[in-house]
Amino acid sequence: MVFSGIAGAASAILMLVFKDTILGFVASIQVSANDSVRVGDWIEMPKYGVDGDVLQINLNNVKIQNWDKTIVTIPTYTLLSDSFKNYRGMQETGGRRIKRALNIKMSSVRYLSEEEITALKRSACWLPISKNVNARLLITIKPGILTAPRPSMAAG
Repeated sequence: MVFSGIAGAASAILMLVFKDTILGFVASIQVSANDSVRVGDWIEMPKYGVDGDVLQINLNNVKIQNWDKTIVTIPTYTLLSDSFKNYRGMQETGGRRIKRALNIKMSSVRYLSEEEITALKRSACWLPISKNVNARLLITIKPGILTAPRPSMAAG
């Protein structure tokens, strides 16, 4: 009876001492089994100040290099206990994410005239939104002016 009490107390102390190691071990198995994060993935976890590429995934921690070249190390089990964004799918499809603020004066937005649309269609600036949509969006940035063409209601 005394032995079981000592064994219980010893196991509680060991669990407390090795809590992070056990959590990290289980988390690293789950992360690799679920393929949720790989080295080279771009992840974002605002709670921990993480927004960058995964450099290393170890038993106890994950090392991430943010875009400002700072290194952040987080426990591996936080990838399971907290939410994060993984931009791997965007990177695999060749997409890019650009974060920029663009202030547009609302009074400078206007519809283009038919003559302006015709002239711009001849230039290399014409960018279709979709092949299935007849209304096309053109954004021309001039000093202080942002213009867009009037949407066409005709079926294409």
